[in-house]
Amino acid sequence: MSKRIYLTTDQTGTQRLTKATTPSQAVAHHARSTIQVRVASQDDLVKLLPTIPVEEAGVEASGDAA
Repeated sequence: MSKRIYLTTDQTGTQRLTKATTPSQAVAHHARSTIQVRVASQDDLVKLLPTIPVEEAGVEASGDAA
């Protein structure tokens, strides 16, 4: 597959040009530099579940435009 240059923009307005095979690969590249991820601990769940709902990956959030 050939690579294209994609423009990604995050919610802060930061834009990056990324050479990638697919748009999702470009997004993942940009996200890796701005988002940290780890498995939630029990303490995280106890602290956050009362105010932050669990989201299902791959399922569109309610209220989002289609």
